[in-house]
Amino acid sequence: MNTVVTMLLTTREDPQGGAKWEPDISVIAKWAHSIRGANRVVLVDEATESFPGVEIVRGTPLDKSPYVARWDRVLDYLETCTSGFVWITDSTDVTMLREPWADMRPGTLYVGSEPDLVGCSWMRTVHHDPGSRAWVGAHENLLLLNAGLLGGDLATVTGFVTALQGMLTLHPDDSDMAAFNMTMFGRPHTTGPTVHTVFKSCTDNGVAWWMHK
Repeated sequence: MNTVVTMLLTTREDPQGGAKWEPDISVIAKWAHSIRGANRVVLVDEATESFPGVEIVRGTPLDKSPYVARWDRVLDYLETCTSGFVWITDSTDVTMLREPWADMRPGTLYVGSEPDLVGCSWMRTVHHDPGSRAWVGAHENLLLLNAGLLGGDLATVTGFVTALQGMLTLHPDDSDMAAFNMTMFGRPHTTGPTVHTVFKSCTDNGVAWWMHK
């Protein structure tokens, strides 16, 4: 069975938003109602409510940035799965427009991206690890991939998330975006208008599987 996983991790402050999220499960409603052809799973650390048709997986309070901790929780969950395609998505700014399952191919990673480059000012500002900053500077003209959308067959996604965890250990930071791009570098992947709409455009392009903001 195919699976779409998202997170609502709220016990620590969102370092990018500068505030702690409320553990209100209703914020995933738009995401949940959009998902078709798959199990819907939300990983939480504080929320206690249920949501119709959604599997809620509860965990312990966070001990690191939610952008880093989410991959620990994701990998723990993936290790309980047995087959199918899987997507890992953001919870409040991603919705499914069209079912991707028939067009996905084993061995390929499908990933979000932005109309910006790795060397943009946001990437240079948000990352503090010296290794991350050096990689961003050396690869500043690459397309910026977005960690809010990641899909593929179970084995391929699990392998990527395992490698990403290792990268986050080598380059500890509050944000996972540099490590995500570093881990994806050199790996076969597909992104662009079939996978998702233009980041933050809120406009359906007529073919995309996902709307990202």
